[in-house]
Amino acid sequence: EAGLPVDDLSAGSLAGFVVAERDGRIVGAAGLERHGHAALLRSVVVSGGERGSGLGAALVADRLACVRRAQVGQVHLLTLDAAAWFARFGFVPEAREAAPAAIGRSSQFSGGGCASATAMVLRSS
Repeated sequence: EAGLPVDDLSAGSLAGFVVAERDGRIVGAAGLERHGHAALLRSVVVSGGERGSGLGAALVADRLACVRRAQVGQVHLLTLDAAAWFARFGFVPEAREAAPAAIGRSSQFSGGGCASATAMVLRSS
């Protein structure tokens, strides 16, 4: 419903997703794909009625906690219109070419549907 790319998802890749439900309907989701020593935060979405509730922040925090537990080296993402929102979590813009090769080959980075998206990386602490 949100118009995010899902054609590249398989049963195996869904293992990195968390979904939030309210009253039996999905109101939010966030995914994390491992690509070698890096990860791709993807498909972060919250339904219109839940925006501003903190649900999106909770979903991202959950996926970043998963990254820390797995000791992933870098976290990258693409966003069409939420760069300022992701900056709150420590993400900074990066040149798309600066992402590791495995991330660059992912369907999210190499697909034409996100050509105008801003690439971001989680700043190291």
